[in-house]
Amino acid sequence: MAQDIIAPKRKIRRLRGSYISPFTQVIQRFIFAFMVIASIILMLLGKNDNILIERMKISVDATLAPVFTVLLYPIRTIEDFVLTIQEIGNLRQEVTRLRAEQAQLLQWQAVARQLEAENTSLRNLTHMPAEPAISFATGRVIGNYTGSFSHNVLVNIGEQQNISKGQIALTGDGLAGRVLEVSSHTSRVVLITDSSSRIPVINERTREKAILVGDNSDLPKIIYIQPDSFPQIGDRIVTSGDGGVFLPGMQIGIVTQLVGSGALVQPFVDLDRLEYLRLIRYNIPGLNELPPQKNSTP
Repeated sequence: MAQDIIAPKRKIRRLRGSYISPFTQVIQRFIFAFMVIASIILMLLGKNDNILIERMKISVDATLAPVFTVLLYPIRTIEDFVLTIQEIGNLRQEVTRLRAEQAQLLQWQAVARQLEAENTSLRNLTHMPAEPAISFATGRVIGNYTGSFSHNVLVNIGEQQNISKGQIALTGDGLAGRVLEVSSHTSRVVLITDSSSRIPVINERTREKAILVGDNSDLPKIIYIQPDSFPQIGDRIVTSGDGGVFLPGMQIGIVTQLVGSGALVQPFVDLDRLEYLRLIRYNIPGLNELPPQKNSTP
């Protein structure tokens, strides 16, 4: 009996909750339409405002630019004046430095002339023959064949440029190698790190002679070193001129590591990045000439 009374009451409540009057529906539709229209109007106003602001900025800049130019002119003039004063001060210091260098160079020039005169006099007294004339040609490296089995490069000059087998290959940093093969327009240069390279060298500090041997690694090795004159790390190694193949005193590298009975040398030349090589002709007259063959026929 009680359930029959409660059920109709719940039904009436649900009907009251879901019921919306026509007036409310009209109001809701009006609000929705108003919000849509207001959003569109705000979007249009926002766009128009940006354009207006940009125009105002341009107008203000155009108006104030001449004013700023006039106001900044004295400041820029003062800045240019200060810079000019600083440059004058720097130029005076530069002139002082150049005069000091000129005086030093003139002093060295006088010493060089004196040494040249002494050298000429000593040569005349001892009847020492003059060094052979040196000629050279510079070529571009067109091929690098550095690997585990060989270290050599190909240069774009050959017999047409008077290049011959055995010539010395140099860069501005020092000795790079020696010409191994020559064709009409190219030359193959074996580098000082190649396993076939053997160069007579001398330690600049101890004046002890040895042989620089390549082993297809980046660091050639000095061998045949006297135990009482072993090199030290940092010693400079140059060519000794023994054999008359290489000019004496050509710089090769610096001792970087002592290994067993020898020492490893770091070449001055960056052999992995060779671009140009100067091929030097250095022949001592009579040294590489073969003796004339006797005619066996009567």
